[in-house]
Amino acid sequence: MKPGWIYVLDPHMTVDGRPVVKIGYTTRTVEQRARELGTGVPGGMTVAYKLRVDNPRQVEGRIHSMLGAYRVSRGAGREFFALTPEEAISRIEGLALEVSRERAREAWMKEFSAFKVESGINRREGAAFLLSALFFLACCTVLYLAPKWSFGSWAGVIIILLGLYLAGRGTASVFRFLENRLVERPFGARLEAKRDELNRKYPLADIRRELEEWRQRKASQAGKAA
Repeated sequence: MKPGWIYVLDPHMTVDGRPVVKIGYTTRTVEQRARELGTGVPGGMTVAYKLRVDNPRQVEGRIHSMLGAYRVSRGAGREFFALTPEEAISRIEGLALEVSRERAREAWMKEFSAFKVESGINRREGAAFLLSALFFLACCTVLYLAPKWSFGSWAGVIIILLGLYLAGRGTASVFRFLENRLVERPFGARLEAKRDELNRKYPLADIRRELEEWRQRKASQAGKAA
């Protein structure tokens, strides 16, 4: 669908004593749509707000879902809501900010993933994952080849469960070790620079908190390793 406009029109009317607004979308001009809808309305339709979006039908659907509790069920169409223009605008702009953040995060992750592909980091991450998976498989093989009688007793079951737990912990440690050797040491500075670059390019992505948590986990892991 081609880009269009989300609009808030003020019909200067009330339903059950409450002011209402019409919220919809158009791929033409909002003013033209207001003139069309204002036919037969005593005060006409005043354009209270308009917002240019890439996918107007989808955005309209999200707005209508968000404002479902305010929808006027009688005396007006399904696009009329018991809100003042100011209330409707405030809620729409809040949703628009949320959508912008979602798109910024998607763009941030897309560029960061492309950077890792171009620099070969993704292959090193894949190698770390594969080697860790092989380590876990080897541990499971050892458990499987344990004396068969052990599987038929409670003690054997406990030994197997404990072995699986230790294998999982060991695999996590192996992965962290390989990730540090294959990715963090040779590419850590470049990764950090790329993250900072993308944070400046997409300020709405709001990934700084997630990155800070990631850095804290890395610092904690390094402290335990030392």
